[in-house]
Amino acid sequence: MANERDTHFAGFARLVAQELYENGLLDLNHAAVYDAPGMVVEIIAQRAYDLAIHSFESVPDEKQSEYGDPPDCVKHVPDINQWSDLTRTNR
Repeated sequence: MANERDTHFAGFARLVAQELYENGLLDLNHAAVYDAPGMVVEIIAQRAYDLAIHSFESVPDEKQSEYGDPPDCVKHVPDINQWSDLTRTNR
């Protein structure tokens, strides 16, 4: 059963998996990356979620009241479904 941690950053995870595939670092059938969210995409999405939670948890206690509970904050962070021009040029 999918949850917020599995799905919130799935678009980002697909982009990373595609980039790994295109650079010969991921040996998967090309269609598998885009069809059903496989284990690779799910793991990347989960770790992106974990990083977002960690980032919000790292906010000093005096600022936490401004931002609220980390999982509530992450809900407001949009997924990335395509790389911006900035991220494409800084690789």
